[in-house]
Amino acid sequence: MTISLQSVSRVFADSESGTEMVALQDIDLAIADNEFCALLGPSGCGKTTILNLVAGFDMPSSGRILVDGRPVMAPGPDRGVIFQSLSLFPWLSALDNLLFGPRVRGLDLKAERHRAQELIRMVGLEGFQHHLPHELSGGMQQRVAIARVLMNEPSVLLADEPFAALDEYTRRAMQEEFSRIWQRTRATVVFVTHNIEEAIFLADRIVVMGRKPGRIKAVLTIDMPRPRSRTSERVMELTRQALDLIQPEVAI
Repeated sequence: MTISLQSVSRVFADSESGTEMVALQDIDLAIADNEFCALLGPSGCGKTTILNLVAGFDMPSSGRILVDGRPVMAPGPDRGVIFQSLSLFPWLSALDNLLFGPRVRGLDLKAERHRAQELIRMVGLEGFQHHLPHELSGGMQQRVAIARVLMNEPSVLLADEPFAALDEYTRRAMQEEFSRIWQRTRATVVFVTHNIEEAIFLADRIVVMGRKPGRIKAVLTIDMPRPRSRTSERVMELTRQALDLIQPEVAI
């Protein structure tokens, strides 16, 4: 699915002081079908605000957002959201976490169980499907969360810093896993991150955001084949470009 943000602004009002905070100002962005787009920038530049608007959790103060040509008015199953906080049901096994949504919707659990088991295999958790979340590592829990979103077969995946809480080694492994999953599903991805290396490793394009107000400073095209090196000369060049754009935005 395609995503289009057209002159989108979002202003938040402080009811106590009567002041306004411009979180986003005049955002124009087109994301192609099957594209992996990363939103990169420091805290407070509006990355998560964009994600929430595309998800339908919030509405713009002005402008409009289209998904596959249709205005976004509310959340929908076509857009799956992967949060930094996992929100797994601790009393349910990995498999039953995947089946919770289909069970609530009254779907045929025999067919859905087969799909859930296929997704468990796809995210590399075969043999762990009957484990409770606390019996799984952080990376395994995040794989369950990703698989649970994929149960709805969304055409758009929205990820908000999904690996930020993981240690560096697990985070890199999850980046590789997520890239592999995306190449199989070919969903359109909007991926929020503070991590330059992560954005370069995963994305087709990086949208670099600026603060006060939230705006697009630049768009970097990642013209490297997959699987990608993390240490090539091109990676170093892109890292320098991103740093030069982001550093003036960082509040000290």
